[in-house]
Amino acid sequence: MEDKQKYEVGGRGAVFVLIVLFLLYVLNFADRALMAIVLEPMKKALQLTDAQVGATQSIFLLGVGLLMIPGSIFVERWSRRKTLGFMAIIWSAATLATGLGTKLLHLLTARFVVGIGEAGYNPGGTAWLSLAFSKKVRGRILGFFQSATQLGTALGLMIGGLLVAQTGDWRVPFYVFAIPGVILGVLTFFLPDYATIREAGEGVFTRRFFTEIAGLFKIRTYTFNVIAQSLYAFVTFTLLGWMPALLMRSYGIDAFQAGMIAGLTGLMVIIGAPLGGYLGDRWQSRKAGGRAYFLVVAMLLFSITATLVVLSTNYSLTTYIVIALITMFCSGLVLPGLFAIWTDVLPPKHRITGLGMGTMISLILGAVPGPLYLGAVSDSLGGGAPGLRNAFLTMMPMAFIATIMYLVMSRYYPADSANISDDVLAEK
Repeated sequence: MEDKQKYEVGGRGAVFVLIVLFLLYVLNFADRALMAIVLEPMKKALQLTDAQVGATQSIFLLGVGLLMIPGSIFVERWSRRKTLGFMAIIWSAATLATGLGTKLLHLLTARFVVGIGEAGYNPGGTAWLSLAFSKKVRGRILGFFQSATQLGTALGLMIGGLLVAQTGDWRVPFYVFAIPGVILGVLTFFLPDYATIREAGEGVFTRRFFTEIAGLFKIRTYTFNVIAQSLYAFVTFTLLGWMPALLMRSYGIDAFQAGMIAGLTGLMVIIGAPLGGYLGDRWQSRKAGGRAYFLVVAMLLFSITATLVVLSTNYSLTTYIVIALITMFCSGLVLPGLFAIWTDVLPPKHRITGLGMGTMISLILGAVPGPLYLGAVSDSLGGGAPGLRNAFLTMMPMAFIATIMYLVMSRYYPADSANISDDVLAEK
């Protein structure tokens, strides 16, 4: 491989890639948060039932779920900049269509298309950044990238709520957030990208390709990370989905106040994620496997603080806010490690598909059943604040089991990571 053919690592081009992908990821999660803040006024304006309103969120997850692996394969086997650019334009157009909806069918169609557009973005963006920057700084770069999820959520909740309050129209936030997505999507077409890795004579979808994808589970670090992230997703997605309800039941506050508290405390992820990436990188530079060891520590801290934040709702709102800030900070420490480790042990040729497959599994096994489990257990315990709080406590052991899975994973990570080379060619 001649030097002039190699994909350039670092430099202005890589920084530009990071900025554009980060901003798109912010908009990605802002769109999801907008639905949470407009549900009540949208329901009243369109005269929908609770079940119909809930269906608009479920169909979004269905779109993400159905297209996660196909979308990831398409990104990997064609071009990251072209595919992610089209994805951004598609989900932004569907975000605009959400605001234009006048019937339930319109909303369901729009939200399904948003899910399709967003399905392969995280795996594609993560893999792209893992090769745009050197392996030495991978943790901190991916930590910064993943912090976009909480920044987008917070901006969606706060700006969306402000726009609805100022205009009295639930549609306005969707108009406002759709425009920058289209602009950034077009910019993505011009980002420096690495060439699709395919051997001579190799087809796009062949038996060999799918055999190699299935073989990723032979990488023990990858497999244990998938298991641990499924457990982590079970806890974190449930906390994000139900904590505002617990705040309203515990303190008698309204939905807007609960959303503001959740959004503002969640901003601690923006501090925790880059710091977690930096500390993991530093540990890795001093000892092989350091990135995995730091992830174990971070996950343990999150497991403890997540349990405490649920218990804190027995006390004052001030007490809750303090512990929630610490919990979200610890959650941020976890994020960069689990994604950096995945990219460390997945070959560039199948990195995006491997990330998409792992994310899809954690979504199906963790994120989807978690909120349903909590609601069912809460009902069985009598509901209200006590029932919801105790239901939360029954699921906290999953976070500690995830810590153990990461500890087991750390045993295999140094060798699995050493087997991977990141040398790739630049796309013409």
